Amino acid sequence: YEGASAAYEAIVQTGMHDAALYHNMGNAYFHAGAFGQSVWAYRRGLQCAPGAELREGLVHNLKAARSALQARYRASNDGSQFIYSEPGGWLYQLTHSVALGWLVWGFLAVWWFLVLCLVARRVTQGRGWGSAAVPAVVLVVLVGALLAGRLATDASFQLGVVVSDGVVMREGPDVHARGVDAPEGMEVRVLDVTEGWQKIEVPSGRAGWVTTASLRPL
Repeated sequence: YEGASAAYEAIVQTGMHDAALYHNMGNAYFHAGAFGQSVWAYRRGLQCAPGAELREGLVHNLKAARSALQARYRASNDGSQFIYSEPGGWLYQLTHSVALGWLVWGFLAVWWFLVLCLVARRVTQGRGWGSAAVPAVVLVVLVGALLAGRLATDASFQLGVVVSDGVVMREGPDVHARGVDAPEGMEVRVLDVTEGWQKIEVPSGRAGWVTTASLRPL
């Protein structure tokens, strides 16, 4: 499984980004016991707008990876734990509930539908299906707001996954700074980047610094 995950990583490095590829990579990492890496791979697969069947498999395996991490931390008896929570807040969750490609095509579709409604309203002098212009305007505003929110959150919310075990989130970008554990598999928000370090914010709102090698961006 370690060899398989390395092979999939090499494919990703060539520039290929495919939901099935990330699904297989996540499975390889999962069976190798690298649950943080598997969480990252499954999340990347979901970002590729997979079909319904593949999406169901990715969601199921993502839950399995998180459950495996929870079981690991419960068995450690050292007081550490893994509790998953969305790191981006409600706005990020809302605007990312639909793939970006679907939002773009949806906005174009309702926009042209509105144009057709306005043309029909002009030609028929308000009679017939030209009356659909009002709900078309509402659809354009709603889908446009979702698309604008998606672009805004993509620009301001950089997320990542802690992919290593034993990571410490420190008060400063220094190995001697005080810190607390950052559980493997935790999804976090990236606030700042400096040489060898990244400042992150966990879902609880606490912020700190982790090494760049311990975090993979989504």
